[in-house]
Amino acid sequence: VHEKALLLAILPLCFVAGHHDRWCSVFRVLCMSGTLSMFPLLYEPAEMLPKYLLFLGFAVFLATTMNRNWTLIESLYYTGMIPIEIYSAFVHTKVLPVGYEFLPQALISCYCAVGIVFAYCRSTSILLRSISASKRRSDDSGQGQTKQLKRD
Repeated sequence: VHEKALLLAILPLCFVAGHHDRWCSVFRVLCMSGTLSMFPLLYEPAEMLPKYLLFLGFAVFLATTMNRNWTLIESLYYTGMIPIEIYSAFVHTKVLPVGYEFLPQALISCYCAVGIVFAYCRSTSILLRSISASKRRSDDSGQGQTKQLKRD
């Protein structure tokens, strides 16, 4: 997952998610995935505390300002971020020998990709339902006009 490329999806969703509750889950997952995917870029020990405090603050901000209707899948995904980051930041260097230094980055990247695929599937579902509902409304209004013409 290329971290900066996620901005192309996140920035337009900022405007939609604030006005439509159904887009909030897509926005939250993309934001959290995008933020987590940037963690391997901040690897110095001095960057650890600010990185985690900013992420925690951002997560609290999203949880309190956006629609609070989180699905079980979303909650599990967000909870799964914690052990992945703990392993990547603290456990990996102590458990595996030298030679696997890119494993934590690959693990985080794959985990973020799962979140992005979830957001893509969710947004596709929202769009298809919206198109279907719009088509039903136009069909219903067309039938009403046909009945009116038959009466006249």
